[in-house]
Amino acid sequence: MNIFQDLWKRRVPHVVGVYLGISWAVIEFVGFLVDQYTLSPHLVTFSLVALVSLLPSVSIIAYFHGTPGSQGWTRAEKFAVPSNLLALGALLVVLFSGKDLGAATTTVAVTDEEGNTTERTIPKSEFRRNVLLFPFDNTAGDSSTDWIQHGIPIALGVDLEQDMFIQTRSTDALVAELRQRGYPDGLDLPLTLKRELAEEAHAPMFVAGSFAVVGGEIEVEVNLYATERSKLIAERSYASTDDIIALTDEMSVALKRDVGIPSQHIEEAQDLPLADQLTGSLDAFRHLSEAYRAVTFEQDWAAGSAAVQASLALDSTNAYAHMLHYGIALYSNDRANAQSAIDNAMQHSYKLPERTRFQVKLQYYDFRQEAEKALAVAEMRVDLFDDDIQGRLMLAQLYSLRDRVPDAMEQFEAVLAIDPSRTEYLQQLGALARAEGDFDRAAGYFQRYADEHPDEPVSFTSLASLQRLQGDFEGAKTTYERALLLEPENVDVKVSLATLERHLGRLESGLSALEEALREAPAAQDSFGVLTALGSLAEESGRASQAVMYVEQLLAVSQSFLPPIQMLSNQLGALDTYVAAGQIDRARMILGNVEQQLQSPFDQLGWLGHLAIAMALEDADAIEAAIPGVQALITGLGVQALQPAVLEGTAQALELRERCEEAIPIYQEALDLNPTATSLHLDIGRCHRKLGDLDEAEERIRQGLATSPFAPEMHYELALVLADRGDTAEAVQHLETALAVWENADPGYPLAQKAQEELARLGG
Repeated sequence: MNIFQDLWKRRVPHVVGVYLGISWAVIEFVGFLVDQYTLSPHLVTFSLVALVSLLPSVSIIAYFHGTPGSQGWTRAEKFAVPSNLLALGALLVVLFSGKDLGAATTTVAVTDEEGNTTERTIPKSEFRRNVLLFPFDNTAGDSSTDWIQHGIPIALGVDLEQDMFIQTRSTDALVAELRQRGYPDGLDLPLTLKRELAEEAHAPMFVAGSFAVVGGEIEVEVNLYATERSKLIAERSYASTDDIIALTDEMSVALKRDVGIPSQHIEEAQDLPLADQLTGSLDAFRHLSEAYRAVTFEQDWAAGSAAVQASLALDSTNAYAHMLHYGIALYSNDRANAQSAIDNAMQHSYKLPERTRFQVKLQYYDFRQEAEKALAVAEMRVDLFDDDIQGRLMLAQLYSLRDRVPDAMEQFEAVLAIDPSRTEYLQQLGALARAEGDFDRAAGYFQRYADEHPDEPVSFTSLASLQRLQGDFEGAKTTYERALLLEPENVDVKVSLATLERHLGRLESGLSALEEALREAPAAQDSFGVLTALGSLAEESGRASQAVMYVEQLLAVSQSFLPPIQMLSNQLGALDTYVAAGQIDRARMILGNVEQQLQSPFDQLGWLGHLAIAMALEDADAIEAAIPGVQALITGLGVQALQPAVLEGTAQALELRERCEEAIPIYQEALDLNPTATSLHLDIGRCHRKLGDLDEAEERIRQGLATSPFAPEMHYELALVLADRGDTAEAVQHLETALAVWENADPGYPLAQKAQEELARLGG
């Protein structure tokens, strides 16, 4: 009798067949339970692995007990079956350790901005899907339908936002990357570039597609890819004589199935037609898409405003359009339209999914300058959608503005816990730790990023910034040069290297490098950073008139891409430069013009300009008059990050009134809040010198020189300390160092004149 006859006689094929049938039924039943009760989809795989792994035991038991009659347990069974069970247990532990095999939802308690607490059932983070939506390609070549390229991902994003099991992102967060790669409008990207961008955005899946409008019919191809290896997960085609709004409803349901959302959940979850959420007017949708493109990819705020208002003229109930209108109006410093838009967005927010309603409420409270309620809304969103990365990023931003750095870092850490692939937030964590003066912790974050991305320039520039702050200038230069090898045309790296030359005392070399970088800057955004560095170098070297020239170039360049409110803010930030150049009346005229334009909620920004001019003029009365206005700005907008400016102004006013013993602890408080502000060491040291505490004065100034070894004002102040102590020779050396930096300063530059007089007094 051969082996097959023996197996048949012992009914092994019969038993195994029945077992496989039962196993299939069990797997189907488990799948039904998963869909019906929204359980973990891992349960299906768990059941499959367990049942298949038990097949050896089933076969062995069938072999020894398949024939009629009673048989006892054999030695082979006593060894093989337990071994199989142990192996199965080990396999299940390896494959499913850390995976949630329970319900796919959880219950959380949330507290709203009014203090009311409720319980909500939400999906667990492990079971939510994250998808990046790219613009669709227009294959028909009809430019009149180009607006659909951005319109489809907008519509899909809005429709899918209803479902808490899925989170979508669009390319509006990738504008800088797209511009750098030569696709400023985000259109017609090669598939390889889409995969690369999705990988950089740490999106595990992305949607790419195309459409054509031919003979009044729209045909759409929707492809879902796994980012890793660009594997095609699903490919679907749609055609309709209806408009794209109606067709999107079909596309979004299919996409939810394709990404793996439970079928029962899809059937039971709220899924309003897109026309009820967005707009039923195709023309209104077209204008909305055009507005989005204008402000996101073209930075054309006027065109964006006109397009969104055209959309609202056709459908005034479109809450999304009101939100976009609010953002455009707010950054355009258009208070009337901003208030109308946010009020209308709140009025029609019933059309919005819950996650988006949180965004509207936050903006509503922000505009009303109710900072604590805005923060409460952001915290509630995170409580309710604990794996919503965008919600956590928003909360981290609010914490940062309030100078709650540990809380902000906790949110970024939570983002990494939700999705460890989002390593870009290691850079944010490192920057926050660096700002806190915790350089060791910052280095840890930056090094983790560098280990993950050894071919990215930022991996080296971040580490180089720490080396510079710790006084290792040659090491920083080497690290910056490594970054430049990776990307020779990177303007930011060139600016960093040129700035390093300034810190090493090689001003002309730094100036030459910056001027070359300015000539080679490929876009206005790149020249912005170069002009900022040129202005800073010119001002420090006593060339205030040249610094004004760079400021005006910067303001002219930035008009092409910055919103109006940012332009006004930049003008305020340049006022002290005008004062340093002796153009005091002009500074006050600019401030007056800016204040006339500023509208709520930014109408208090002008006080920053008053404070800057007063501090530059060393006018104690004017400083004290400006501080309450700045404090009101901080309270209204919740921007405690501006508090160091208030402290520094308060301390300077006290110093000007010869009350240095009171000024020193306030300067120190400002330094504690902003540990990398080297100039505060100078302020504290100067006050100690005025009090006659020369040892403490010298120590403080040398601390500043450790990170800015050729800062001329520090050398001048240290020379005064040394001269008071009687160390004339070293005092002369420091005066000469300061005067070397000020060699080409403007005629009559006050500090250079004082240094010359002190040098002459000491016989240098």
